[in-house]
Amino acid sequence: MTMDKDEKAKEKASYDELAILKSAIEKIPIAISIADAKGDHFYHNKAFTLMFGFNIEEYRSKPAETLYADPKENQNITGSVSRGEKWTGKVEMIGKSGKTFPVSLQAEAIKDENNTIISFQRSYTDISESKVIERELTCQQEYLSTLRSISLGMFRRLNLSDLLNAIMERAEKITQIPNGFLHIYNPDQNVLELRAAFGILSPYVGFKIESGKGFAGKIFKSGEPMILENFQTWPEATKEAIFKNSYAMIGIPLVSGSKNVGVIGLSYDAEDKTIDLENITILEEFAAIAQIAIDNATLFEGQRQEIKKCIVLEKERKEMEARLHHSQRMESIGTLAGGIAHDFNNILTAIMGFTQIAQGDAKKGSVLEDDLNEIYIASIRAKDLTQQILTFARQSEESINKINISAIVKEVLKFIRSSIPSTISIEQNIKSTSKVLANPTQVYQMFLNLFTNAAQAMKKDGGNLKVDLTEDVVETHESIEQGNYIRISISDTGEGIAREHINSIFEPYFTTKQMGEGTGLGLSVVHGAVKSMGGEIFVESYKGKGTTFILYFPIVKEQSFKIESDHEEKDIPLGNQEHVLFIDDEISILKAIKRLLEEQNYKVTILDNSLEALDLFKSNPNVFDVVMSDIVMPDMTGDKLVRELMKIRPDIPIILCTGHHQYMTDKEVAEKGINSICYKPISRMELAQTIRSAIDSST
Repeated sequence: MTMDKDEKAKEKASYDELAILKSAIEKIPIAISIADAKGDHFYHNKAFTLMFGFNIEEYRSKPAETLYADPKENQNITGSVSRGEKWTGKVEMIGKSGKTFPVSLQAEAIKDENNTIISFQRSYTDISESKVIERELTCQQEYLSTLRSISLGMFRRLNLSDLLNAIMERAEKITQIPNGFLHIYNPDQNVLELRAAFGILSPYVGFKIESGKGFAGKIFKSGEPMILENFQTWPEATKEAIFKNSYAMIGIPLVSGSKNVGVIGLSYDAEDKTIDLENITILEEFAAIAQIAIDNATLFEGQRQEIKKCIVLEKERKEMEARLHHSQRMESIGTLAGGIAHDFNNILTAIMGFTQIAQGDAKKGSVLEDDLNEIYIASIRAKDLTQQILTFARQSEESINKINISAIVKEVLKFIRSSIPSTISIEQNIKSTSKVLANPTQVYQMFLNLFTNAAQAMKKDGGNLKVDLTEDVVETHESIEQGNYIRISISDTGEGIAREHINSIFEPYFTTKQMGEGTGLGLSVVHGAVKSMGGEIFVESYKGKGTTFILYFPIVKEQSFKIESDHEEKDIPLGNQEHVLFIDDEISILKAIKRLLEEQNYKVTILDNSLEALDLFKSNPNVFDVVMSDIVMPDMTGDKLVRELMKIRPDIPIILCTGHHQYMTDKEVAEKGINSICYKPISRMELAQTIRSAIDSST
């Protein structure tokens, strides 16, 4: 029987379609395998061979569970697809080399028109890299969470042991090592005391060991990290009960200034476990956080003791000393807030950098892309929060300048929103962008005092804080000169001010609050600041009906100006394979910046040590087109490093990075020959513009 032309054409078309289909399957990057209705493997593509290492003949002779770290996974998947179900999930798989790696797997049965299974198809995607990114993000989130817990603990004066236990719990969560300990040195007794622990070591809190003895004592005395594969076979192991069930162990000294003050460590209670080297870096991070908590507790304890002595020696000055103590405490909290914000900025730089890298790799419209966008948005919010903390903690004497007072009002309102009860609503009506002549830090503190007072007046029953900012022309007034003013009205619905107190509220040290709730300096400081700006402040209040403060500030005449949006989208300027030398002591920041700059078409060399960077630059100074360095570096600070680099090559473009705002004035930057200062956290756009500008300006 012969085929007519139409049948031959159809058969040829079918063969062509099959050839095209096979070619497409061979070229796609996803590994695919196909088995017949009996489950016998008869085909896989090139991606499958690359992923698992088996050719078709090798794998055909092996059972299907060969690829699965847990053979039961294959049985479950086979059972599901045999019932006609589509299976999707993540499994651990093994290649020909024996290496285990995570895979996203899809499996389904192929049926004919009679709904009969004719074959089984599985597709595999290696998700090792996404797992690494996921772990790094998880670690960074744990660091942020720990810093937040510790910073809140410091503000609320929580017990030191509670803070240390919180740190240890976070360390266990990240490292997955089940037991941990934290010793603090007692110089009076020359012993290390166990102050925090988890796992099998928890019952031994309070345990003491002499300096130089045992695992913790040896680390304390040497000042060096230590890892033991098995504590039980360690020649110097002591017989103390605390470590009787410990095997693999790691310990890090706690250092304050140049002194060792304790030891933090982790241990396994199973003999077959080993310590991963990356745990040293993680534990060092938590050691630094623990030291902040210890130093802060020591600081406050020292201040408390000093105040006690003053009270004993000068009983008649008890009230004044208590006020002084409160002032010192607030100053310490401001300094501490600035330090924590600096650490946040370093961590946020890495989070934002890796998130933007991952965003570029994520499939458009995918759930992963949406999740990464949410992480980046949260990072921007965290960046704004640290900027507010730095503004609050800033203690430098700023000069008087023309400032946009409405911007400061908005910033302070945003700052206090997170610190006042949700029962208090905030209503703002800001209708002026005119400028006044003032010290920005002084203005910030002034509004912080006024808004905080208003919130405290409503803390019992809640209420509404209303802020109106408008422009007003004053023609005749007994207290204000004629002219154009910004008028700010701050109203609360609180308990109000008693009539007999109205005329005293601006006097120094006058307060109706309980001891320890205020110094009585807030409104007197506000009054002095307003008067120094050439303005005036008035108050209207009735007991039980709330209070309104009305402030007038003279407007500075100037030409109109345009406010540009910080979020305006622009094309990212790319490099031309210029060579960037980037120095930072944070490994995660080095990795993130390197990836971002390489995506922007730069060659990048990264180093975490200033002295090594100097030696490398000396060996071949002309190979680099720009140098970017963190300011706060061990051994040699960034500003000292760039001075040495410019001695070697004066024309090299220099960029300094810092998590501290206002580290140098613009005048100091110009005098030192530095192109610019970059403030962390650094976004992809800011990084690209700064690098491009530095290179182009030198050319």
